[in-house]
Amino acid sequence: MCSCFRINLLSQSMTSLTNWRSASSFAWRLKWRVASRVTRRVTHKLAQLDTGTVTRDTSRYVQKGFICLLALGFTALSTTAQELPDPLAAGWQGQDVCELLEQTDTLRVLRCTFPPGVGHERHFHAPHYGYALSGGTMKLTDARGTRVATLKTGSDFSSSGTPWHSVLNVGDTTVQYLIIEPL
Repeated sequence: MCSCFRINLLSQSMTSLTNWRSASSFAWRLKWRVASRVTRRVTHKLAQLDTGTVTRDTSRYVQKGFICLLALGFTALSTTAQELPDPLAAGWQGQDVCELLEQTDTLRVLRCTFPPGVGHERHFHAPHYGYALSGGTMKLTDARGTRVATLKTGSDFSSSGTPWHSVLNVGDTTVQYLIIEPL
């Protein structure tokens, strides 16, 4: 494996960890610091690979650092899943807002319904595709802040996953959409 490919993989891993950085707990900040240090050390060792000053120990160090970085990324994903409910388990003031329509070995289909004034408590999303059965105005809060979005009936979206967010129907129509998640 050439060092350019390794640098690209490290960059992708750090990008995915950046998405998890928004969580405010001490554990997340600590994981981010460790990941940053590992990345700096591994990048330095990769620079040695490019200049030809590689020893067998350097190569092993790079491999161990890369494996450590990947493990931190997987830990970030599993910790988020443990701390927050998924969309099916999350509700609003003790009431379910999403129902399971279908689940197979490869995918899960949910229908989420939000009458005016009803929301969805803080939860996470795995990668998914969404389709608006009926549109409306939703207030969305996530790591980027709070904003109001208007969903049009028939609109769709896809997401590579969401570490956390919460929504509230602030309009005067019922919003309903499908969420399709690969398993």
